[in-house]
Amino acid sequence: MDITLFIPTRNRPEFIIRMLSYYQCTNFHGKIAIGDGSEAAIAKQIKDSLSRFDRSLEINYRYLPGCNPAATVQILAEEAKTAYGVAMGDDDFLVPSGMGRCIEFLGTNPDYVAAQGVIIAMGLHSINSQSIQYTSHCPQPIISGATAARRLIDHLTNYATTLFAVHRIEAWRTMFKNTGDITDTSFGSESLQSGLSVILGKTKQLDGLYLIRQDHEKRHPTTTWFEWITSEAWYPSYTAFRHYLAEAIVRQDGITLEEAKDIVSQAFSVYLTQWISRSINNPTIPNSRWRSIAKQIPGARKIWNVLQSVLNRGFNDNKYYFDNMIKPESPYYEDFVPIYKIVTQRKFITYDK
Repeated sequence: MDITLFIPTRNRPEFIIRMLSYYQCTNFHGKIAIGDGSEAAIAKQIKDSLSRFDRSLEINYRYLPGCNPAATVQILAEEAKTAYGVAMGDDDFLVPSGMGRCIEFLGTNPDYVAAQGVIIAMGLHSINSQSIQYTSHCPQPIISGATAARRLIDHLTNYATTLFAVHRIEAWRTMFKNTGDITDTSFGSESLQSGLSVILGKTKQLDGLYLIRQDHEKRHPTTTWFEWITSEAWYPSYTAFRHYLAEAIVRQDGITLEEAKDIVSQAFSVYLTQWISRSINNPTIPNSRWRSIAKQIPGARKIWNVLQSVLNRGFNDNKYYFDNMIKPESPYYEDFVPIYKIVTQRKFITYDK
């Protein structure tokens, strides 16, 4: 398969081993590029563990201490020798057949810059719990406007990252070219690149299971909107973000730079307003904090299990519901079962820091 997986990781060897075990058991024939920012001792353990996959997987391991995820992907993309690439978390699973469908589509549709399929969120108790709490569908907006400006507006009005979609390798290099100029992680490691992706071209949504994203207690923490916009790096990062997106729109649509900057500003204001509104109207506590709180409540686990049982009865006809996805008649059965087995039927090595 003519594709490279770009995988930034830091101090999470158990996820890397599990992910590689999945690709080994599914006979994945693409290339895997790991950019490791771990502490030196953990990085050595990860590198040493790769020998067990030498005969089955083509892995390019790079030790990149001090690199953030975007800088890591930038380096891995520049070194890639394949025609296509895709970024993924070290705790997620990209389905080989899903990637194959995306490559086939992009090969015959040059006006599309990216393609992806069905994305499912999968909740786990922990990396070694060997049990799945839930699965749910993560709908992705269709970005197919005729102009770069229209696509950016549609993207920021109904935001979802495009970084998990398969892109041609030239697009990856363009998307991550100016990563080092932006210090804010949200702008510099996702928002800029996703914006450039939709400016470059349309994104196709295909049928078939494509990506399983995981929710677990070791997920990297996210910031609130208020913490974000009040950080010292926010405004200079936003200014650079707006400038690079505007320049890209100018190249695609042939409008003036000032017109393009106005479009970016207006579209981004809608995105930010929606985020703030959702946060105010639907305040939530991150899952990891809920778990911490729940552990202090006697009987919380039993109550939660009963509640899940009641709620799940309402999802009997939902094809994304976990119990339905592991039935042979499910359209996702063949692609989901290997992931299910990797997560539930093996214990994975963990390392003490």
